[in-house]
Amino acid sequence: MEQAELEKTIEKAKCNRWRRLSLNSKQLDTLPNSICDLPDLAYLNLRDNQLNILPSSNNNLSRLTTLILDNNSMFALPEFFVGITGLKRLSLYNNKITSLTENINKLSKMQCLNLSSNYLTRLPKSIGSCQI
Repeated sequence: MEQAELEKTIEKAKCNRWRRLSLNSKQLDTLPNSICDLPDLAYLNLRDNQLNILPSSNNNLSRLTTLILDNNSMFALPEFFVGITGLKRLSLYNNKITSLTENINKLSKMQCLNLSSNYLTRLPKSIGSCQI
């Protein structure tokens, strides 16, 4: 998917107050910051792309409850997720994640965290206080 087409899709989602957005299998390697300006979004599917980094801001994803990033190229669980306090389901199946942020316990509403088929060698101590 070309960057201009992606921006157009995101703008359409914003204007029409979409609650679900699927951008799976679009050969994306980056996401524009505008993806984080979708205040009504509850479900975001980014499965089967080549993403290895996410935008630095998540300032307007307060209603996001499900984020699917399966089969990408993520190396770490970035702080990006920690600010999405309503996140209930996070799937990072089959990435290249080697470590988790110590702030993982801030995801207090998390019900399902899928990190299978990654390269984790240790878990942070804070994961013991998670409700998962």
